[in-house]
Amino acid sequence: SGSYLRDYTVFTEIVHANIKPGESYVNRQYIMVDSYKSMTKTANDWVNETMQAMLLPNDHSGDTITLWSNDDGINGSDKHIFGASVGNGTSSKCSQGVPRCIGSAAPGRGLSALFEVRCGDDDVYVGHDKYHFSPQRYNDTLPIRSYVC
Repeated sequence: SGSYLRDYTVFTEIVHANIKPGESYVNRQYIMVDSYKSMTKTANDWVNETMQAMLLPNDHSGDTITLWSNDDGINGSDKHIFGASVGNGTSSKCSQGVPRCIGSAAPGRGLSALFEVRCGDDDVYVGHDKYHFSPQRYNDTLPIRSYVC
């Protein structure tokens, strides 16, 4: 029994999919709102935009990402030039360095996610720890406060 105070539509879809590590389940749907007379045409215009698929690790394709840095400090300092290029291109910073790491913009077997995390204007981290700038937790029951850096 519903309530006359409820002003929303309950929409639930239960998918019984066996998703293995490395696989991705994709389900793209749209909810249309229109006049009763126009609803069939409106919905039919969007049918080809919907999608449901199970993607395997090799189904993903993405650009190559290369991380670059130089060996010498800038003007004798301990600061180094760091850059990234996507695809086969290089930026002006990248051309001053050597490639350090090559990966993919798409997930794949044996690949680890790499994150660029910024804290303020000056602190930048590139690595596998997406919580790099988060305050230290003294035990696993405390929340991770990734918004504090």
